[in-house]
Order: sequence, then structure tokens, then C-alpha cells
Amino acid sequence: ALVLAQLAEEGVVDPEGSINGLLPKNVRAEKWRDVTFFDLATHRAGLPTTPPNIDILYNLLNAEDPYARFGE
Repeated sequence: ALVLAQLAEEGVVDPEGSINGLLPKNVRAEKWRDVTFFDLATHRAGLPTTPPNIDILYNLLNAEDPYARFGE
């Protein structure tokens, strides 16, 4: 939230602006059109807590780092 406030103060982003325009073209979608930077900063964007392709059982067995299999 602090970075968002700094970027807003500098005029780089509008906190109420859509994130869709800054997403890579292969990720942009109508469902992201209404998600704002403020929504992301306040955890109100409606995003899932984990990616849909994360293996829940693997994570239970390897709870130390559930994202270990995800690449950079």
C-alpha cells in the first residue's frame, strides 16, 4: 500500500485505475477490467488465495514452501 501511495503521489498510477492496462497482453481479460490498484492493495480484488493449478495435497505434505515448484 505504501508503494501505491508513493506512485499515486508521483502521478505514475491512479489508485482507482484498472490494472488491466499494465498486465501483459496474454493475461489481460475482461474479468480484470474492474480490478483497481486500490483493490489489490486492500486485498479486495477477489483473487484466489492460491493459483488454481497448485496441488493442495503436495502443499499439505510440503507446507514449508507451497510455491517451491513454481518457477521464476
